[in-house]
Order: sequence, then structure tokens, then C-alpha cells
Amino acid sequence: MSILDWIDVGKVAAERDENLKYYFFDTGISKKIIDNPNMFLMLGRKGAGKTAVFLHLVSNKQLFKATDIVFSLSLNNYSWNAHALLKRDEKAETFSFRDSW
Repeated sequence: MSILDWIDVGKVAAERDENLKYYFFDTGISKKIIDNPNMFLMLGRKGAGKTAVFLHLVSNKQLFKATDIVFSLSLNNYSWNAHALLKRDEKAETFSFRDSW
């Protein structure tokens, strides 16, 4: 028996992992992020953990005010052609689309 036989690292996709809420240790940064009016959009590459962080936040209702509205957006119907027109070629590839968001 190897060590990997008894370590459970969860599901591949965060939205399918029922134990996700147990994987986070919050040092108070979640509340700081939520209370900051300049932070309202989370971006990242596929697999970066955006869904995991979102699910962590929404599973902790005490972080939000009663008047807060929290929802997930889908990019399934997003206009990628318009997005490409806003690309800034003078910026590094990793930042070239940031302004369009």
C-alpha cells in the first residue's frame, strides 16, 4: 500500500467535489475580498481554481451582508469576436485581454 492509496485529493472538477468546503483554510482574506468594492470579478485560466474559490465563498454565507447578491456567470453565450477586437497587442499575452473584461 502506498501513501497515495489513503490520500483523497478530491474530484478533478470543483463543482463535482462534495468535500470542497473542507479544503480551505481562511485566514480572513475572504472577508477582505468581499468587502472591497473594487473586487467584483475573478479571472483565471482553465483549471486555476476559480470555481473552487467561488464555491468556497458562497458556502460561507456569514461573509456576506443580507443585501448582497451573489451569482455565477457563464461564458457559453459570450461574444468572443467582440472580445478579440478589444485585445491590446502591445501588452504581454497574459494581459492582452484583461482590459476588455
